[in-house]
Amino acid sequence: TGTLIAYATAPGGVAVDGEDDNSPYTLALTAAMTEGNPVERMFRIVRNRVMEATDEMQTPWESSSLLGEDFFFSRNEVNN
Repeated sequence: TGTLIAYATAPGGVAVDGEDDNSPYTLALTAAMTEGNPVERMFRIVRNRVMEATDEMQTPWESSSLLGEDFFFSRNEVNN
């Protein structure tokens, strides 16, 4: 309980390396982490961005038993 495990791609899938120094998943995740959304919403945003960046070849996946509306960073940290 209270755990979230995030994967760059769906079970059995292969993550796309991308053209940049970092993968599409890493780029989407690091950007989304600073936007001040609840964690589960943040990962939905990441999933949508990665699917768009990879022409739907990669679908990030999470397994969650979170109980509350947790934030990666607080909204105050993001706005400072």
